Amino acid sequence: TGKGNKSRVVTIPASCTSIITEYLRIRKYDLNNKSTYDRHLFSSQTNERMSISCVGEVVRKYVVKAKELYPNLFRQNDYTPHSFRHSIAVHMLEAGESLIVIKAFLGHVSITSTVIYAKITSELANKYLDERGKPLEDAIMKSIPQSLPDAMPFLYR
Repeated sequence: TGKGNKSRVVTIPASCTSIITEYLRIRKYDLNNKSTYDRHLFSSQTNERMSISCVGEVVRKYVVKAKELYPNLFRQNDYTPHSFRHSIAVHMLEAGESLIVIKAFLGHVSITSTVIYAKITSELANKYLDERGKPLEDAIMKSIPQSLPDAMPFLYR
């Protein structure tokens, strides 16, 4: 359950299942007993349920370690759990995924919430223009009446 008291489904890659299965075994989760389904998968040292600030502290701890190992990969000073959510949405957009798929992935009810993530970088805009611009330019040029003077097509470029 996250922001706005909304429940979210988290997809776990198949490559992580053995790690999580082992984690569940160590934590003594009985997958055959439905009463254990109400337990939280991850907990803090003091509570069964991790608080928002606890998640933030875990993220900060590992960002510090990652910055030490790979300082050139970090452009910002501060990273939050939400910055990872934002990054995956932007990377999905850059990979050509539709906003509808990103909306479903993020668990948004309204596409309006998803559009916030659709801030396109200049590199991505140029990529789209390069990929889609030539056919569009050709279509525009074909639509110009042939009776126009030769210099006129430059107005449309």
